[in-house]
Amino acid sequence: MDDINKENVIKFINNLKDDEIWNKTEFINEIMFHIPAIAQAEKICKREGKVYMYYWVYPSGYKDFGACHAMELSSVFNNLKNNIYSGGNVNENLSKCIQNMWINFAKNGNPSIENYKWNCYDLSERKTMILGEDIHEEKDILSERRKLLSSLAKHCQIKFNI
Repeated sequence: MDDINKENVIKFINNLKDDEIWNKTEFINEIMFHIPAIAQAEKICKREGKVYMYYWVYPSGYKDFGACHAMELSSVFNNLKNNIYSGGNVNENLSKCIQNMWINFAKNGNPSIENYKWNCYDLSERKTMILGEDIHEEKDILSERRKLLSSLAKHCQIKFNI
């Protein structure tokens, strides 16, 4: 890793407002999940493909899990009694919306549903659906994180033939 990337990693971790272990955990989450997902979306956009990005924010009932990776799966698959990630903190309305979004995407190639228009991700606006208690779309979420860490994507992603 070059000096600029090292500085960016330190800046990223220091910008977070939690204790050291959670800041480092958030860094790992970012480079393992969020940054590679963005890199894949960018590749697909450059080939004029359609991409729909989401960011899960509904928290687990387990104190230290937060809105962890895979937390959304019990809602997507209507397995709300499975507490492995949810810790029993489920939202049936959110789950129904998400299921309808996924079904609509499978049927029509677009996850928009009656009350929620879900726009394609693109390189200028980077629209992302925020899935939580309040479902809404935002432009370029966590942009500072993306800008600090995007150059690390080449070190932490699987190569796809897209």
